[in-house]
Amino acid sequence: MFRKPYQAQDTGPWHEWRKHLKRYRFTAELTGDAPQAVLDVLEELGRLQDAQVAQDLLRAENWVPGHRDALLRREAGAQQQAQARACASCGRP
Repeated sequence: MFRKPYQAQDTGPWHEWRKHLKRYRFTAELTGDAPQAVLDVLEELGRLQDAQVAQDLLRAENWVPGHRDALLRREAGAQQQAQARACASCGRP
């Protein structure tokens, strides 16, 4: 059964949602401007994806060992905030 992105614990469904919204945005822009609500959600989903990529890199590499844990916490927090703002933009708690 398909779970809505805002119910997912992992970022895969969130990223899929972002890809679908980007297609919608590009299609809408063929005839005019994309709705601001779509752009707002895309902004948050982009930050969420950036946070996930940063966390993956920090876990895979030992570039900044003295700051790694703090950076991981920062990006995890940014990811949670982006998820919450994306949900709020769509009227979800």
